Amino acid sequence: MWNGNFNSRSPSTVDQQNVTIAGTPIQILFSPEDNAIAQILAYIQSAQTSIHFMAFTFTHDELGAAMLARASAGVEVSDVFETVGSDAQYSEMIPLFCAQVPVRQDGNPQFMHHKVIIIDNEIVVTGSLNFTANADEANNENVVILKNKDIAALYLQEFNRIWSLGRDPDPNKITCK
Repeated sequence: MWNGNFNSRSPSTVDQQNVTIAGTPIQILFSPEDNAIAQILAYIQSAQTSIHFMAFTFTHDELGAAMLARASAGVEVSDVFETVGSDAQYSEMIPLFCAQVPVRQDGNPQFMHHKVIIIDNEIVVTGSLNFTANADEANNENVVILKNKDIAALYLQEFNRIWSLGRDPDPNKITCK
C-alpha cells in the first residue's frame, strides 16, 4: 500500500500468509487480492456439524447459498444479523429465514459490528470483511482464519450471548418467494 498498490493493484502473497502459533494454524487473507470470500466458501462447504455466524452486513449471494446448502445437508446453521438492513432486499437473512434456518436480528440498540463465522466448533473466521461482494472485490479488508477449539469456544460464548439478546425477524416484514 505504501507504494500505491491498493485494491486490485495489490499483489497477493496468500501463500506466505500462514503461520502456526502454539499448535494453532492461522491463515491471514486480504481483500481484494486474496479472493477472501472464495477461500471462506471452501471452509463453509466443508462444514460437517455446525456453522454459527454474526454479521454486520451480509449480502453475498454465493456465501448465502453455501450456508443454505450446508443447512440442507443437515449441518446446524444459525445466524445473527445486525438489525439495520437485515430485512432489506439484498440481505441474505431473507433466504435463510424463508428456508427456516434459525436467524435472529441483533437486540443491541447500537450496531452489532461482528463479522464472525464459527465452523464445527473449531474454526473461526473473523476480521474486518463484511460478507458482501463490495468488501471482497473493492475494499481493503482483512480476514483471520484459525483452527483452535478453545478460541472457537470463546467466540461461541459471544455468539450465544448475542443470540440470547436478539429477536426473531418479523415475518410480516419479509416476503418469501
